[in-house]
Amino acid sequence: MDLGAPRTDAGKRVSPGNSEKKLSLTKLYSSPKYSFFTSPQTLRPAARFQNMKDTKQNSKIDALSDESRVWIYQAKDEISPDVAEKLQYDVDIFSQKWVSHNIDLHAAGEVRDNRFIILAVDETQTQTSGCSIDSSVRFIKEIEQKYKLDFFDRMTFAFEKDGKIQAVASDKFAEMYAAGEIDDNTVVFDNLVKTKAELDKAHRKKLGKSMYKRFV
Repeated sequence: MDLGAPRTDAGKRVSPGNSEKKLSLTKLYSSPKYSFFTSPQTLRPAARFQNMKDTKQNSKIDALSDESRVWIYQAKDEISPDVAEKLQYDVDIFSQKWVSHNIDLHAAGEVRDNRFIILAVDETQTQTSGCSIDSSVRFIKEIEQKYKLDFFDRMTFAFEKDGKIQAVASDKFAEMYAAGEIDDNTVVFDNLVKTKAELDKAHRKKLGKSMYKRFV
């Protein structure tokens, strides 16, 4: 019996070297490196856990320096818990492979309060570049399409009422203020904060001390 090189269905010999090369390429192109999105549903439970465990994102934003630069994207509508979990997975993968001029960024990201995506980079480690920022905007636009969400409506204002985060259009916001449904002590969210220190101290603030005051 010939136990040499393996045969194809057609009976032709296949070089072990070529077979190994094909297997190697299959592994390479199925790597998350080649896609922003690696669906956790396609992984077995153990593999999914390991994939999440190995991401750079495990540290989350709290582990970054106070000088870290942040970008906040607010969803027009509340994100369901199921979608938020999937979004967090995508944010983890993006943060893991986010680069500037082919140098890994010390980055982290969070889906917070089922309303915000927050990306952060510790620029004391590696500076961001125009290209790296552009890639993050592309990422947000891709997940908009993937999950049918809107993260670029700048005239929708988020605020806290009755212990819940709500968001309404600017004209509705002004109407609510005039009707006394919200006031200067209502907590709003300033998505223009620039650093982690500002995120921790000034993302949530009273309406009367925020930029939103000029809209009412």
